[in-house]
Parts: sequence; C-alpha cells; structure tokens
Amino acid sequence: MYDEAGTGAAKVLETRGLTGKIGIAVADGSPTTIALLKANAIQGIFFQEAVGQGIDGTQQVFNALTDAPVERDLALVMPLVTADKIDTPEAKAVIARVFPSSN
Repeated sequence: MYDEAGTGAAKVLETRGLTGKIGIAVADGSPTTIALLKANAIQGIFFQEAVGQGIDGTQQVFNALTDAPVERDLALVMPLVTADKIDTPEAKAVIARVFPSSN
C-alpha cells in the first residue's frame, strides 16, 4: 500500500495492540514510514525511486537530444527494504533516489 495508508494501518494496529502480529508493507518510502520501519511498526518498504526515475527519464531525453545512446525500456525498480537492512549502504543509495539530500 502507499505510505499514508501504511501509516494509518500502523496506527490502527498500535491502537489495537496488534503491532508486530500483522505485517505491513508500504510502497513509496517517506521519512515517516522509514521511522515506522525502524520502530518495527511496519515490516517492509518497497522504495519507489520517484526522484531517481525522473533523473533517469530526463537523462534519456538529454541523450535523445544530443544523439547519445538511448535506453528503449527502463525498469521501474522498487526494491524491498526491511528493518534489518535499512541502514546498509545499499538501502541508503536507494533512499537517496527517493529523497535526495537537500544539502
């Protein structure tokens, strides 16, 4: 489910005392759901690399305009990250394509 629905589901389970007894996985990967994952209120995030997808698409347009090679098909990668993997370099690289640093 998308982040807002997952956040709501996590709150319902908390209210009912069912946190950890029913699994929740979300798709998107907001800072809120990352915090819920770290708190074990949700069990997984399928990170939708929206910013990364925009970067990839823009690169393809640039390539087409400059006669550089163009990828005809680009996969929409949505890797699943669980709490035990959230702080790994691989997960951090994915998160950077979801919410790039504003620094």
